[in-house]
Amino acid sequence: MTWRFVPAAALMAILLTSLSTHAALHSRLGGQAYYDDQLDITWATNTNHISFGTWSSRVAGMSALVIDGVSGWRLPNMDVNGDGTVEGCSFGSGQAACSDNEFGHMHFYGAGTAWNNGIVPGNPGPFTSLTIFTYWSNTLLDSTTAYAFSMSNGLVGAADIGNIFGGWAVHDGDVNPSSIVDVTYDSPVIDFGPLSFGLTELPAAPEVTFSLNAGTPAGGGATSYGLGDVLSADIIFGDVIGPNHLTAFAMEVDAGGVTTALSYSFSPIDTATVQGPVILNFPFTVTGTDIASGQAFSYTYANSDVTITPVPIPEPTSLLLLAVCGVSLVGRCRARRLGGDEIHSV
Repeated sequence: MTWRFVPAAALMAILLTSLSTHAALHSRLGGQAYYDDQLDITWATNTNHISFGTWSSRVAGMSALVIDGVSGWRLPNMDVNGDGTVEGCSFGSGQAACSDNEFGHMHFYGAGTAWNNGIVPGNPGPFTSLTIFTYWSNTLLDSTTAYAFSMSNGLVGAADIGNIFGGWAVHDGDVNPSSIVDVTYDSPVIDFGPLSFGLTELPAAPEVTFSLNAGTPAGGGATSYGLGDVLSADIIFGDVIGPNHLTAFAMEVDAGGVTTALSYSFSPIDTATVQGPVILNFPFTVTGTDIASGQAFSYTYANSDVTITPVPIPEPTSLLLLAVCGVSLVGRCRARRLGGDEIHSV
């Protein structure tokens, strides 16, 4: 990859900027992540949780990553509004435009509002293992080329997805849960088929636990929750032990806090006794096909008890950067694809 930096003849005077309280990085997961309240995303503290690799391997690594029980991590987005343009975050573009590039905003603004006072390897703030090398984004230029970002100098580029770059994990929204949902089932019945999951009898009272974001108002004081609101999910049912891949989730809670509808689906991984998704509904119905016998099965738990526990928002431990902006070059960056074809200029 070829990186080119063309400086412009502009200088910034020394400036001391005190950040307002709403622009901050808030500690989450016991310091293992920081919530960015300007972009409404959470950054993993360790900037190389899954180390270096190809683009596809970094995407797969993010989907499998679990930090303190929280899954759903991804690579940073460099085209948040999806208009096909990657913002370079130069001085004249402004902070609002730069927020379309999560990497660019972190590099140039960080927790503050002053340009060129962000997070860099020499000033990483609360983050660890931040390198001078290039990081993959989740933004594709085409099927074989993805955008990448240099945290050392803020350059935007695009490269073949077979290149070896870093992977910094981010999560949509605030990973501090709004509530914990515990579901306990009883009165099991085998509807038909064999016992699977390595079981010799059905568990008497299986439990499933979810940690959720705030959800979406649904009218009349009710709240609805979808898959995107689930921060973590745990289930123990025979040899299916969570967290597993949660593939669907829908819950409705009325104004009085009563759960009126709940359905979800797990797709077990690395189990020898079940194939296909496990459909868990309200009440609890487990269906699938036993691998050993090839027979379909269905189990039902007639009763369920749902407990929703609100989680108080902690007093924020925030990183408020007092930024000193020294004399710096304001420039234009030009990214080139391998082979020299120009693909973006800002």
